Amino acid sequence: MIEEKKINFYCDFHNNSLIKYYCIRTECNQKVRAACAYCIAEEPHKFHEYKKITEFLPSLIDAHNKIYKVIHNCVDNKIV
Repeated sequence: MIEEKKINFYCDFHNNSLIKYYCIRTECNQKVRAACAYCIAEEPHKFHEYKKITEFLPSLIDAHNKIYKVIHNCVDNKIV
């Protein structure tokens, strides 16, 4: 299971600027959806919808933990 921890991630596109956003645009075709302020203001996510990681992360962790429990339950019951 994943728990929230304070970890900093840095942008590979913009001189290691701190990642603070996540692109939520459905049509986004970028390989990396995590974004720094420059990604949002300039490229590659200019004009895309986004959320702050701090807002988005709890729901992502919750979804991961639910999937983890289902998989763990399948393994325990030898369903897989």
